[in-house]
Amino acid sequence: MAISLLLAKLIGALFVVVGLGVLINPTHYGKMTSHFIKNAELIYFSGAISFILGLSIILYHNLWVSDWRIAITILGWLALIKGVFRIVMPTLGSEMADLLVLKKHMLYLMGAILFLFGLWLSSQGFSGP
Repeated sequence: MAISLLLAKLIGALFVVVGLGVLINPTHYGKMTSHFIKNAELIYFSGAISFILGLSIILYHNLWVSDWRIAITILGWLALIKGVFRIVMPTLGSEMADLLVLKKHMLYLMGAILFLFGLWLSSQGFSGP
């Protein structure tokens, strides 16, 4: 349970801050995303980081339980899959990123989802035993 609480605090806090950043500065995040998808080195590096983080979560927290901790396991698997795709097929996500950049309401939606999910996950971590 200790690793679950730690990961909930870390990931939750990150999502809250990033979600807030997107909601407060959507133009900046849109520009940053459009620059990011044009940089092959950044896509590769972020893929390697996602792969390592996802695999680490899976190795230490592969809990398929019927409570909030499954969210961390799912995030680990999603990060691993994202890392694999960015390393093996780096241009695949460009179309989705273009959608975010071109449609400001999608950026707001993603920011709100990250912020709210981060609040929920943080609350699980900080209110634990």
